[in-house]
Amino acid sequence: MTRPLLFIVGVPRSGTTLLRELLTQHPSISIPFEEMQLLPRLFREFEPDTSWQYRKNQDRLIEILEQSNFAGHMKRHGITLDQESFRRSLEQVVDWESLVQTLTRHYLDVSNRFAPSLYVGDKTPSNLMRVKQFSDNFPECRFVHIIRDPRDTVLSMRRAWSKSLYRAAVRWHDYIEFSFGLDADPKIASRVHTIRYEDLLASLEGTLRGVCDFLEIDFTDKMLSLRRGAEHWGDAAGSNVVNVENQNKFLSGLSSHEIKQIESICFQPMQKCGYHPVHANGHQSISRLRYHSLAAVDFAGGAMSHVRQKGVIRGIRYRVKQLLN
Repeated sequence: MTRPLLFIVGVPRSGTTLLRELLTQHPSISIPFEEMQLLPRLFREFEPDTSWQYRKNQDRLIEILEQSNFAGHMKRHGITLDQESFRRSLEQVVDWESLVQTLTRHYLDVSNRFAPSLYVGDKTPSNLMRVKQFSDNFPECRFVHIIRDPRDTVLSMRRAWSKSLYRAAVRWHDYIEFSFGLDADPKIASRVHTIRYEDLLASLEGTLRGVCDFLEIDFTDKMLSLRRGAEHWGDAAGSNVVNVENQNKFLSGLSSHEIKQIESICFQPMQKCGYHPVHANGHQSISRLRYHSLAAVDFAGGAMSHVRQKGVIRGIRYRVKQLLN
């Protein structure tokens, strides 16, 4: 059975994990509880007409999967890929869409999260920048894009991964400006449903009903509660309740100068999204030279965050794999 692919996307730390956990309470939606972070790598490694009957192609795909951060996460949950069963399923794959469906289904089967769902998919926030590529390769796919106040988003990035506030603000700006450009293509725009994190907190049922209408499925009350604490980072780590107060943290978590700098970088797109500056009066960019110099600092900070969680070797290896994917 062909199932449409559903991708949850957005700037990292914008509420994508919360959204995934709420949506997967619906019997028509199945998404792995870890980010795949795989599809751009597969697009680079294989051609659209790759024949999956050939064992060498199967071997290469399985090698990539087994070396991925996604597989590493799943293994820590006791979930591994049944290679022989996966190989048999690959023989039926005819295009990119059926490949991703097959891959996702196998991991969902083992983790007991797969049901005869209408939608299967992935929550990898950065796939927002791949919407056009995904739309070209997955004709029936849908995207739910969640946006959060840039000041809270970048504060959350700093708390979770020791990210530079200013580089994170540039990332928010660039992601959101990119998303605005998607509206220029009606075919793509019709596949993207955008919500705000703050609206989700303020009107959980109303916002989720809107998502269900977009996906053409009936709303269910099961979507209003969480099965478990899925967030690993930040203030919401381990929580199994929807914290409606998890907003405007920047007012106490950032200095006036920091708020002004973030607002200056995100000045125009944040207002277009309904977020009002409290200190900045106009746009001010940071040089790309400074941006790239901060990238090295961010890499080190992100690596240290993963080292603290996973240990030295696993933490650094994980960070490097993120860059390669």
